[in-house]
Parts: sequence; C-alpha cells; structure tokens
Amino acid sequence: MRRKVFSHQKDSLESFTDTDAVIIMLSDFDEYKEELVKQRQNGQLTVGAFQNKSSAINVFIEYLLKTKNPEQTTNGEIKITARDVYVAFNEYIKERRPARHTLQTYLYYTRKALEHILLKKYNLLLSKTLGIEVFDIDFYLTQLSKSTLRSKGSQLKAFKKKEESKVISDERVKDALKWLAILRQERDSMAVEKLRLATLIVLLTGARGTEVNDLQFEVRVNEEVLKQIDLRKGIIYFHRGVFSFTPCYLNSI
Repeated sequence: MRRKVFSHQKDSLESFTDTDAVIIMLSDFDEYKEELVKQRQNGQLTVGAFQNKSSAINVFIEYLLKTKNPEQTTNGEIKITARDVYVAFNEYIKERRPARHTLQTYLYYTRKALEHILLKKYNLLLSKTLGIEVFDIDFYLTQLSKSTLRSKGSQLKAFKKKEESKVISDERVKDALKWLAILRQERDSMAVEKLRLATLIVLLTGARGTEVNDLQFEVRVNEEVLKQIDLRKGIIYFHRGVFSFTPCYLNSI
C-alpha cells in the first residue's frame, strides 16, 4: 500500500482520514508495558527511558479512549485510525498544555510502541497501515502554540481549578480506596483498568510516575508473599532508592 505524504502546511484534522486503520486488543498495550517492566528489571532500560516509554503509552491510551466512541472499544478490541491518533494528541495538548519536548517525546515513544505491537502481534508495519506522518510534531505546533498563548485570566482560572483539585477529603480517600479494591477484583489485563488504578494511586499519594510503574500488589521472596499494596490496612510501600521503601498510610475502608 502506497502511503500519502501530507503537507505540513495543513495543520488540521482534514490532513488525516479514517481510510487506513488497525484493529488491536487493548491487552496488547498491557503486554507491551509488561515487556518494559522486564527490560527495566534486566537493566536494559534506564529509569528515565522506562518512565518516558510508560508515560507516553499511558497518555496515548487515556486520550484515545477519551476521544473514541465507546462502541468502538467493545470486547477488548479497539479500532485505531490516523485521525484517532491526531485527535487524541490534540485533546492531550488542550488539557495538559505540555512542553514541546514532552509532546515530541510522547509522539516518538507512542510511535515506537505501535510499531512494536503491530509487527510482533499482527505482522503489520505501521508505515503501511496508519502511517508515520501523524507522529510528526510539526502537525501539532499550531495547537501547541494556541495552548500557551492564553490570557492572564484564563491562566489564573486554570491554575485555581488545578489547585482546588489537589484538596482531598477523607471521604474522597475512602471512595478511592473502595475503587482500588473493586478494580483489583476486575479484569487486570485491561489497559483501561490499570490506567484508572494508577491514576487513583497518584491522586491519593502524589507519587511519581516511576514509583507507580514499579508497584506490584504482591512481591515474592522465596516462598513468602509480601504485599506492596495492602488495601485492607491501607498501606502502599513505594520503592524509593536501591535499598529503601517509604510506606504511605491511607485510611482503611
């Protein structure tokens, strides 16, 4: 299939169509992230590379699911088009207002993740299906500049909203812990469930992305099973440093 090369002069949704698409499983993203964990544990990835790759795929999944029609994500499958990728990252820009380097990093690692998944799982090339043009940061520069050129009033409003969202009441903590317990019993293989779980942990603890990615519900030492996340006691042990753990105490349900 011959790919159309888009002009960078047209920085709009019309540059991309729904003609070329791929259908993959949401669990493919889980397997990819598990591969990243193994690579990190084996010393094949630095902490920075691991965080960038994990954060990129988490952001992409979050905004892809947010902008897609729910009917298109049934039975664990999702149809992805070049337009879907473009819309997802534009929504990310509008909400998060990332730095140019951050956006470029996320675009690059999302592209690499999809290339890996498509080739390994479906024997497909990204360049022959979705194409690689949609991962070029030049297509997003106009939207990126719009997100930074805001009035002082709109900036203050956004700042206040962000600060107010940081206030967490006891009730919100208890509700979040209940959701943690519920999600633990549900489909652990679904990327969306793990994303919600990670989001809740960040909201409750303020943990960094690398610390959340490192979390496991259970850790085995020989035949003994230790809980890194103990929902009954309301404790999460974050691995901070080579030889140190920091417990984060939460209200028990």
